[in-house]
Amino acid sequence: MPLPEDTIRSLERLKSIREAPAPQVIPLWKKVLLKADGMFLFLLILCFCSLSVALNSMVNDQDQELGLIKEEEKAKEYNDVEINLGNFEALRNSLGKPGFLSIIEYKVTLSADGNLSRLIRSRRLIGEKKNRLRSVVEVVINNATSEELEDPELTSIKSSILKKLQDVVGLDEVTEVMFPRFGMFDIPLQP
Repeated sequence: MPLPEDTIRSLERLKSIREAPAPQVIPLWKKVLLKADGMFLFLLILCFCSLSVALNSMVNDQDQELGLIKEEEKAKEYNDVEINLGNFEALRNSLGKPGFLSIIEYKVTLSADGNLSRLIRSRRLIGEKKNRLRSVVEVVINNATSEELEDPELTSIKSSILKKLQDVVGLDEVTEVMFPRFGMFDIPLQP
């Protein structure tokens, strides 16, 4: 059975379209660049981009130089920094009163001094070993005698803690141990 004429013509037209060469499409950016105005515009944009990169690097260099100068000035200055080790609480048998339990609540702060770079190093090392430093403080307080704990200045406890902290951290910048809060009270073991 033969195909209808309309179908045969449609097929022949499709065949001729398929065999015809496709028109060449030139992208818009190529059309613009190939013209003289487009080339000028392209070079102008390229110059602005290069200038902005150059100016940006110059400004960053100046900012870095100013930052280095300020850091050097700060490093030359003598600084004092307090580093908080935190709040503590200790329970122990009262040494002066048999049958009583001593409760000691305190806060420990370290004072460090030196130039800025050494202080930054000190703060970082103390932060890394904070738990170990806290345990050293707790051991010294728990092993202290009643006379040492009753000293209003806590002089021997402070010096003992300072020596042990310097052994643990290996820093000479830590110059003082402070107790911003220190309280001790006794409660009876048997009501």
